[in-house]
Amino acid sequence: MFDVDQNEAAFTFDLDEEDELVTYGVGPCIAIAVVNQTQAWAGLCHYDNVHHRTPDLRGFLSAARQACEPGDAVEVWFGGGDNTDPETADEVNRAREAAQAAVQAYFPLTQQPLWLDAGGAYTVIVSATSADIAFELAPDDWSTGQ
Repeated sequence: MFDVDQNEAAFTFDLDEEDELVTYGVGPCIAIAVVNQTQAWAGLCHYDNVHHRTPDLRGFLSAARQACEPGDAVEVWFGGGDNTDPETADEVNRAREAAQAAVQAYFPLTQQPLWLDAGGAYTVIVSATSADIAFELAPDDWSTGQ
């Protein structure tokens, strides 16, 4: 399993020793996961304030799109964007809009966003081998180490 840190993106292939990607603590940040089931590869990015990082996000999505052939079975999930903090809600909502527009520009047929409208954080796991994407709500105590 390969860790994708905040403001990073990575790809993995079923032939790689590390065929799973994981990122933690996707709260107000936004994560995008791509799995190409036909070619057995996966990609994952985790960006904070994505509207400021739109060129990075578009670079990740462009690389993913270019790695696809016509007819490939591709699944794209994205989410996070916890907007429950009144002090950052406007910024997070702008980030949501920017992420959604970027994803839909490269992959028009995507899952509905998994926005965190009730707070919390996701752990995201993507596997090239099993062609699986999981957005799992982190336990409430994840940030305190309890």
